[in-house]
Amino acid sequence: MRDTEDHPEQAAPRMVRSLSRHTWFYIGLLATVIVAYAAFFSIMSFYGALRPSEAIERWGKPLPEGWSAGVMNHGEYYRWWTIRDRPLLFTLSWVGLTCAGACLLFALIRLMSGILRPSRRSSHKEVVEVTGRE
Repeated sequence: MRDTEDHPEQAAPRMVRSLSRHTWFYIGLLATVIVAYAAFFSIMSFYGALRPSEAIERWGKPLPEGWSAGVMNHGEYYRWWTIRDRPLLFTLSWVGLTCAGACLLFALIRLMSGILRPSRRSSHKEVVEVTGRE
């Protein structure tokens, strides 16, 4: 039986110790999620970007003056570019999303292996509890 099942009040300090021990891992995980979100937003905006002639044809509402492209969102346009206007940004968005996905997969595997594999300390303690010997 685990320590926290006998003493639920010890679960919170144990989680805090885990967070403090793996701070850089969780900071990296948060940064990866932010990059994945931004890259996904960028890619979807590139695919949804309309030139002025396409915007009038599709939505019946012109783009503001001086915009090369825009994306319709909740009845209003926001300024964006087409893939032809900014191919490097489009490519970097795909690279960012791919790298973020790989990092998230790595983090998931690492977290699952930590959850599924008991630590030596806890398994030793469980053996001692069951057998009564060290």
